[in-house]
Amino acid sequence: MAALGSPARTLRGLLRELRYLNAATGRPYRDTAAYRYLVKAFRAHRVRKPRLVGSRSREREDEGEV
Repeated sequence: MAALGSPARTLRGLLRELRYLNAATGRPYRDTAAYRYLVKAFRAHRVRKPRLVGSRSREREDEGEV
């Protein structure tokens, strides 16, 4: 089984295929229901980078700088 690429790469590949399919019709691919569905689905399942909330404030407390 092949490894999956990054989600951004997957979305770009799917949108490229959508552009190829709509090139024959002359209609902009962004006006299609398929484009709206893909973008909405990828935004809903987007994985964000973990953030270290409050890590700097904890470091200052440890050093006694609060």
